[in-house]
Amino acid sequence: MALQDFTFPGKLGTTNLTAPVNEAQLRELHIDAVKKSAEKRLWDDSLVAKYFPKRLLTGTSTTRIDAMGSGNGIQKLEHDRTPVPTQYKFGVSKFSIDTPVLARARIEELADIQSHLPVLTEIGDDQGRQLAEFIDRTYMIMATKAALMTTTPFQGLSAAEGFLGGTQVSAGTQADSRDPAKLLNAFRQLELAMFKKKVSMTKESALLVVTPEVFYTLESNNMLVDRQIKWSDGTMLNARVLHFLGIPVERSNVFPGGENVQNHLLSNSSNNNAYDGDFTKVLGTVICTKALQDAYAYQPKYSLDWDFKDICHYITTRVAMGVGIARPEFAGVITHA
Repeated sequence: MALQDFTFPGKLGTTNLTAPVNEAQLRELHIDAVKKSAEKRLWDDSLVAKYFPKRLLTGTSTTRIDAMGSGNGIQKLEHDRTPVPTQYKFGVSKFSIDTPVLARARIEELADIQSHLPVLTEIGDDQGRQLAEFIDRTYMIMATKAALMTTTPFQGLSAAEGFLGGTQVSAGTQADSRDPAKLLNAFRQLELAMFKKKVSMTKESALLVVTPEVFYTLESNNMLVDRQIKWSDGTMLNARVLHFLGIPVERSNVFPGGENVQNHLLSNSSNNNAYDGDFTKVLGTVICTKALQDAYAYQPKYSLDWDFKDICHYITTRVAMGVGIARPEFAGVITHA
């Protein structure tokens, strides 16, 4: 089938190429095919990233995370006594985005794909999957690191101002982690410990991500139920939930639980290898959006370029993003000994 026989839906309209198409239009059509396929897969495969706002930076590659301590509380008004004002404390931390990442495909001759247009959508689909896994894993790593922290990252702020570390609960030994009753008890203890820190999993629209082994242990013992959830912002979704927690439970092959993560693509000496960590004893992580702050120098971009040196086309999907820890008390983790 020749190229002119294809119909292209997209930003250029629905076009049947019976009339001559110039090179610029054809390139736009090719990029559009890759973009639509990649973005669909990126959204469909996203477990964690889609819950975050994806803040876009302008004019800088560094983002601030600001924090303000809590007040002195309510006091009564007494005759001839001046109320004591709150002297608020403030904290700030920063992180930079200095490492773009990309997925790239090489096509020797564009003619190879002109008569097999689905190749473009397949490449876009695969690049979208790779990007979704990378971005999700980045959020999961930082959420797990937040949960493992015992103090706030903001200097000068403490528990007195409402700034706490993450919450850690052990399910027992590694053998205990395969016991559904002990797992369930650990999740109950985690929910209670976070609630005592004034963190409500349901009100904060939390997500529980676990290893595939933990998920199937819970599922095979009828501890997960299908339920429609309504978040505080009105969002509705269907999810598998632990029946007493009421929050979605997801399993993921890119969840870092059980791994010692080294040489993450975003880790470098400038950020003290921020995205590396030892998670070999982690079974699951509760993630609330307040636990982290994300930032994007640019959101996913798509290109198709001819390289005269290599005599080929490169199809590229790229992004520049980072994630920082904001409020560790809004994250929790289940571990084994």
